[in-house]
Amino acid sequence: MSKDQNARRYWSDELEPYPAPLDLPSDHTRADVPALVGKSFWHRIDGELSTQLQAIGRKSGATNFVVFLSLWFAILHRLSAADDVVVGTPVSGRTSAKFAATVGDLFNLLPIRLRDVSSLTFADLLQSVKSKVLEAMNRQDYPLPLMVRNASGAGMQGQPPFQTTFALQDFTRQTPLQAILLAEDGDTATYRGLNLGPYRFEQQEGQFELSLDVWPDDRGVRCCWRYDSSLFDESLIEA
Repeated sequence: MSKDQNARRYWSDELEPYPAPLDLPSDHTRADVPALVGKSFWHRIDGELSTQLQAIGRKSGATNFVVFLSLWFAILHRLSAADDVVVGTPVSGRTSAKFAATVGDLFNLLPIRLRDVSSLTFADLLQSVKSKVLEAMNRQDYPLPLMVRNASGAGMQGQPPFQTTFALQDFTRQTPLQAILLAEDGDTATYRGLNLGPYRFEQQEGQFELSLDVWPDDRGVRCCWRYDSSLFDESLIEA
């Protein structure tokens, strides 16, 4: 079996049966055609809690990515009471040297699926997420549109198999300019003789109902919740 055939079979099996949408609590009724009007909410996990989470990861042999993704699965399960939960996560599309000189944002979205979430302890959840992530990463070159096209039950609209996404942004080797771009409100820095600080734009669109991005740094973890404001009010996201 070729690498492509192996990936196609894996993703076909993963999306069978096709995942049902999560019944996430919302402030407004879901429309037949999603409006996807985006907004964002920022907050910070303090250094002490971040250190405790990293310690859990080290004890379990899990990376920060796996720890925070596991927490996201636990939150989604608690909110929706669903046992079958799927989260999309972005991966780099530059897995081959032939793309080294290609200009553009190359990435793919991988559906990470866990079933019977309610039966898992958090330790079991960590190991299940770790296993699923490794399996998915080994088949990351298979495009999401092909996964959906080949899946039975995706429907005529070809909707992705997840409503939520998760990403961990790792800037451990920041350039001075990246440090400014990731600065928090009120922070300033000098770059090539210019005194610069961040200016926050409102999220312009909501590609998915709910997304979580996290940025570990020396003060803890910054979190950005991107949400569809036609479904959720900020008060619900903040709660």
